[in-house]
Amino acid sequence: MRPAFLHAYPLHLCLWASMLSLAACQASTVTPAEKPFIEAMQSVLANDVTTATQGKLSGAVDLKVTLDRQSRPVACSTQPGKPEYAAKLPAEVVRSAYPVLARAVERQCWKTIYPLVPSELYGGEETVQITAPIVIVAPWPTLASDHPWRIHEARKAFFWQQLMREQPVDSVGQAVIRYQADAQGKVTGCLVDLAPVPQRTDAFRLDGQLQADLSRRCMQLDLRDMPSFMLEAQAPAENHAVVEYAPWKVGRQ
Repeated sequence: MRPAFLHAYPLHLCLWASMLSLAACQASTVTPAEKPFIEAMQSVLANDVTTATQGKLSGAVDLKVTLDRQSRPVACSTQPGKPEYAAKLPAEVVRSAYPVLARAVERQCWKTIYPLVPSELYGGEETVQITAPIVIVAPWPTLASDHPWRIHEARKAFFWQQLMREQPVDSVGQAVIRYQADAQGKVTGCLVDLAPVPQRTDAFRLDGQLQADLSRRCMQLDLRDMPSFMLEAQAPAENHAVVEYAPWKVGRQ
């Protein structure tokens, strides 16, 4: 296993009032072939770590992820962030307990859909280890529960748990779920489309059976337990959620 490091391109996740920004990356050791991968990796981790921490955690952590030749995670671990990265946290920010932060990041690591690693990074090995220093600054106070970002994330989590989590899949993609429901939470219409995720278009396969199964199961859902349902019920309309799927995500919370 050959290690590949993103620490030359430190990843800084800063969430301010639901706005996420990545620090500029500067390094002279990255080849033109590697740069798109590193940028895609940063973007994916930025989105997924923000989701995993729910905008509530702050701190610095080093994530180590081992990917196989299909960019599937085969190992995930975390370590406390190095002092030079921890120092990037503003002095007034309250640091979250490291075990809590590490658990959230590591748990998400196993569910992330990673971009395809350039073959030259493997160096003839079957796996590659990538190190990503992550600095997270959560908004204080946290966003209100009716903030659009919170509603979006809660809706996505609901459909993952209720519709997608136990569904066997053999490809990588995203389910675009468009639904309507009455005031009692009964689904009155649901259409599910399958589409590739931008970072892994190569691994997508249009699966008519999966699409039909998801549409059928969607019609059987009770949306009263969805966190955003009461807000949606006040103004019935067609809503939608986008849920990513991959074989290694199935069965995970």
